Amino acid sequence: MEDSHQFIRTPLEQAHYATIAQTNKMIPMGIEATCVDHQIFDEILQSPVKCRKYGYETKAFDPFLGYSLDIDIV
Repeated sequence: MEDSHQFIRTPLEQAHYATIAQTNKMIPMGIEATCVDHQIFDEILQSPVKCRKYGYETKAFDPFLGYSLDIDIV
């Protein structure tokens, strides 16, 4: 499964970096998510953390690219 993951991830990351490089400037955080691979595969991991003593709860949101391929082995 790892090989199929790398198979799709590598060309998409290269396309992403090539798109960014063409702008010849720094791109602000969040703007890079407008490229095609981020529009299709962008996911967010939500991590809630709750303080047991005071009951205060925070949520962290971590973006990541999720590539999931189902390949049947024949």
